[in-house]
Amino acid sequence: MTRLNLTLVWLLVLAVPLSLLAGRVWIDPSGPLPAGATSIVMELRLPRAVLALVVGGALGAAGAT
Repeated sequence: MTRLNLTLVWLLVLAVPLSLLAGRVWIDPSGPLPAGATSIVMELRLPRAVLALVVGGALGAAGAT
């Protein structure tokens, strides 16, 4: 892997967990969890993040071909 690829993978590894925490209700990982934080992450933010990764990968593969 080139240095650019490693940098992009590293940024992706940082961006996905941050996308799970950020939103209308900010979820502080070191503080007390707000009411409904688990359902917010598991039902709304995690599926959206996984879908973004899948769609981005598919678009990248389609562009490469």
